[in-house]
Amino acid sequence: MRKIIHLTVLLAVALFLSIGLCPIAHSDPSVSGGIVLTSNMGTNDLGIPTGHRFDLDARGVTDPLGPENVLEVIATALTAGQPDYSLSGYLYLSEPEHYGVFPPYYGQLGRWSITVRNHQEETSTPHITNELDKPLLIPLAENVQLSDNSITPTVTWDPVFFDDDLNPTTPDIEVDFYRVRFETALFNRIHISPWLESEYSYIVPYGILRVGQFTSVRVEAYDIDEEQGNVENKSNSFISFVPEPLFLGDIDVDHDVDASDLATLAANFGKMKQP
Repeated sequence: MRKIIHLTVLLAVALFLSIGLCPIAHSDPSVSGGIVLTSNMGTNDLGIPTGHRFDLDARGVTDPLGPENVLEVIATALTAGQPDYSLSGYLYLSEPEHYGVFPPYYGQLGRWSITVRNHQEETSTPHITNELDKPLLIPLAENVQLSDNSITPTVTWDPVFFDDDLNPTTPDIEVDFYRVRFETALFNRIHISPWLESEYSYIVPYGILRVGQFTSVRVEAYDIDEEQGNVENKSNSFISFVPEPLFLGDIDVDHDVDASDLATLAANFGKMKQP
């Protein structure tokens, strides 16, 4: 009996030591998506560089030990003569696993292989981007306007046309889709519209915007690569404003109502009473 107990203790000790000496296994880092396109960026109040840009994004960058364990995200060119890139974390509040790079566009073409490496020197399975094979400069949308400065304005803009075949003798065509994006600061998106086809207005739903909060409105015009099914070129046109109250209910309960709020409320109510 004593021999059996002694053997059991030895086996338990051996198992404990083996667990303590062997590292706990965990999966490698990963990246679930990636896209490359060109982006024409208009003047804005968010600090985003303007002009024709090269936009390479990685999505779904994760590591089992948390985002702080990601050491680097690398995009390696698969096309001869093209540059490699080290991607930065954008830290979107709505997209915390989003990394990218946004240099000026000067002729970059082809595909890139995106990999993630962590502090344990483990590397993800590569993700291959779409092929950027038809880069074009999409014009900015003109006449981007707001119907008013309320928390539920209507955003309007003119349709965007571009030269899809670089042939001045053929007519320009309209972009495939539009979207309207709302941001309160750089990398802090609070709302984005559905995909809009041949529509040039969007009514902001109630509950998105807040009185007194700076808001940047971005109208995005998209050129879709039909063969690959992804965005290949886009433009970004901006307008900024600070929403004002039209009704007392527009003011958030946690917002301290001051004299300027009441004055604005009275002025807007007076405008509504005018014939």
